[in-house]
Amino acid sequence: MRVLLLQTLVFLSSFLIFQIELILGKSILPGFGGGYMVWGITLVFYQALLFIGYGYVHLMNGRLLFTRFRMVHTYLVALSLLLLPINVDRMAEPTYQWPIVGEIVFLLTLTIGGLFFVLSTLSVYLQVHLSDSHLEARKNPYVLFAGSNLGAFAALLSYPFFWEPYFDLSEQTRIWEFVYALVVVLFIAIQLLVPIKKQDKPTGISLPSVPSSQLLKWLLLSAAPSAFFLAVTNELTLNIAPVPLLWILPLAVYLLTLVLSFKKNPFCPKWFLDYIQWFIALGVILFFFNMMGQSLMELGHNTIANWFPDHQMLARSVGPVLMLSLCFVFCLACHFRLNQAKPEDPSGLTAYYMVLSAGGFVGGFVVNWVAPWVFNLTLETLISFALGAWGLALGQKEWQGKKSIFVFQFLAILGVTLMWPVLRKSIAPEGRFLVDLGAAMVLLILFGSLGTRLKQHAVVLAGLVLWVVILDANFVQKQLVFKTRNHYGVHTVHEFNGFRMMKHGTTMHGAQILDPRGKKIPLTYFHPGSPMGLLLTQRQLPMQRVALMGLGAGSLAGYAKAGDEWEYFEIDPMVGHIAQNYFTFLKDNPGKVDIVYGDARVTMRKQPDQTYDAIIIDVFNSDAIPVHLLTVEAMKEYDRALKKGGVIFFHVSNRFMNLLPVIYSNAEALGWHFSFKLNPEAKPPLKAATIWGALTKYPESHEILKKEQKWLSGRIKQKIRPWTDQYSSIWPVLNQ
Repeated sequence: MRVLLLQTLVFLSSFLIFQIELILGKSILPGFGGGYMVWGITLVFYQALLFIGYGYVHLMNGRLLFTRFRMVHTYLVALSLLLLPINVDRMAEPTYQWPIVGEIVFLLTLTIGGLFFVLSTLSVYLQVHLSDSHLEARKNPYVLFAGSNLGAFAALLSYPFFWEPYFDLSEQTRIWEFVYALVVVLFIAIQLLVPIKKQDKPTGISLPSVPSSQLLKWLLLSAAPSAFFLAVTNELTLNIAPVPLLWILPLAVYLLTLVLSFKKNPFCPKWFLDYIQWFIALGVILFFFNMMGQSLMELGHNTIANWFPDHQMLARSVGPVLMLSLCFVFCLACHFRLNQAKPEDPSGLTAYYMVLSAGGFVGGFVVNWVAPWVFNLTLETLISFALGAWGLALGQKEWQGKKSIFVFQFLAILGVTLMWPVLRKSIAPEGRFLVDLGAAMVLLILFGSLGTRLKQHAVVLAGLVLWVVILDANFVQKQLVFKTRNHYGVHTVHEFNGFRMMKHGTTMHGAQILDPRGKKIPLTYFHPGSPMGLLLTQRQLPMQRVALMGLGAGSLAGYAKAGDEWEYFEIDPMVGHIAQNYFTFLKDNPGKVDIVYGDARVTMRKQPDQTYDAIIIDVFNSDAIPVHLLTVEAMKEYDRALKKGGVIFFHVSNRFMNLLPVIYSNAEALGWHFSFKLNPEAKPPLKAATIWGALTKYPESHEILKKEQKWLSGRIKQKIRPWTDQYSSIWPVLNQ
């Protein structure tokens, strides 16, 4: 009964930790924008607090008798009730006086820092308590760690399917606060019901007492899966949307592998460990696919869609499923070895967990804060594999034999020699050094350090990488003009068949004809025959003062006329740099076109009332979808800046989601007029199929759209709940 009480408390505390991460992750979007950078910053903040919490338990357990430590910690947990209730509203109202990282960290600390710290201490503290008790379960206190991760896993899975669809943020917060109070009561009850053994001295051990090789192994095997699941998160978030349904999938996989590795009878198929090199090889292939401008999601979607045209959801799931499966195998291998490397003596428990939390923090810090500033390529995958391979190799007998290492390295060098020249020819000069470094690191360090079983496969693995290059032979026909990376993703500009094209990640964000005779003509989603092209050309509605959210290559500026005053609202300054220096739409028109940098919703608040004839929002087509720009509250804010007769236009073409029901549902909630227009014609890069929605309070503008521009109106069959700053759910709008 008492062990069950311990397991329940560990489960609930971890449940609360991960649920509040998702609640505050959604709360912060309206104030800071919808980029995946915001989610990445919050994750690293939580990992840092987790490290501090584990470190606190380690230090206190090493310096105080547990009886004294138990008394101090009980007071700390009880006093934390004074930090309730949580003021979630302040998360959406930043001052914008600090750098974004600093302000997010400050607001999170102010809102949840103390409560999160207390929760972060409970799992390790309760394991120490169990190990010092008279209960039979004290022999293996690590089973509580599995229960802790099971709680986190339950929180992540239940959020998009139960909490998010049925409760708004304020309701979620109140329930969270109630359960937190219950956790405090259970904690105090355990101190009374589970007595501990008498002690003559503190039971913890110091880090210097642990061999450095063991510390390194713990650090590497915890950092590698942390970095890799975040790399997968970035991939999914960039190509679909920054919403909890997608945030939680890689994190849930990561936590599931911890549950399986640390349960009473750990689970990891032997062939996962025996053939881990094949999974790493697959990951390397996916990396090179992305590096060469190919999207695994797009490739999988197109292939399956051709085979099974009536199963679009199956086609769209290929890429994510493959990435998540790879994440599962790699994380399980690392966590299983991590469990095997845990100290047998419970006195080393707190040191073990402190290093594990440090590894998690290091992995998150490298992926979300270091990599976007240091690398132009998304090298997190290779970094994760390098860390994991090193950790998996440490302590393996076959890794210690000099002869086997020599053979390994020779075979890896042979593979690199065969692949290297071919790959380098298909990469622009500025990227070749990273390819050289990456290929050498991957084949020499990763493959060459994983064990004797790999000897017979090293050349095959090198051949797989070469095969990817051969498959992408058409890449050599594309000239890379510019490539860079920041917190918002990887930006590339390349030329192909007389066109210059801009991509953000794997999504096209504009194209231009290189021939001077055609370079002023907008292309892709905004070609002259598109819904927006016709509107801006024929001008049955006033378009002299226009706000445009989302810059891309600046294609719509090609429609600006003399006397027009248009303003682009763009969150990423690098997009402005590219549009101004590599495309000419912004300057090749007689109008006045300016760029306002910052989150579109935030900067729009600073504009005077009744400024614009129209607002055109083009931020939903494929990349990270800023949900906060699509809520009822956001639409009210847009309306304030519109003149009488003004219209809000939404470009909602998207491979993964149908957002028209959201616009329609919001229109009904506001009592506004809704219309839409589809343009299925596609001839890339000249023309792209588009879906547009429009909202207006003014019936005369609505009638012009219907009669003059042939927009459609009427009820949308798919009825969903309106999206607000307090409520949004991606599940109902996923394309089937």
